[in-house]
Amino acid sequence: MAVRIVIPSSPRVGDEVLQRAIRHAMHAGGAVKVLIPVVLPPSLPIGAAPPRLMARAEHQREISRRVLDRAGRPRLAEIVQVRSVPALVRALESDVGPDEVVVAGRAPWALRRALHGVTASTVISERTAKPATPIGTPQTTGR
Repeated sequence: MAVRIVIPSSPRVGDEVLQRAIRHAMHAGGAVKVLIPVVLPPSLPIGAAPPRLMARAEHQREISRRVLDRAGRPRLAEIVQVRSVPALVRALESDVGPDEVVVAGRAPWALRRALHGVTASTVISERTAKPATPIGTPQTTGR
């Protein structure tokens, strides 16, 4: 069975972006699992996440579970404490070997580089393309 893993790239990823990423993974078929990373610096023990950061992760987990539940899917969404999101992606590739990793949010260089080791990856970003104005269409300035 195909396994697709959705990972928000930051605790600040918007709810709509996370929902679109989950819907993309569900549309592709197979099992969908959401991993919400809580990134901790090396100076902190791996279990010592600040409460505010954990609250954001809990919010993302609830959003994920609601989207999966509405689609009639198992509510597979969990919080994982890691040192970096690229390290999480590399660990997934070596341990799980997912069919696709879907990143919700921005993918900085280090994350894009880690995604090269994955069979398939998709980035669902906050950025939306501005629709082009067809040639010959009058422009209105609102004056």
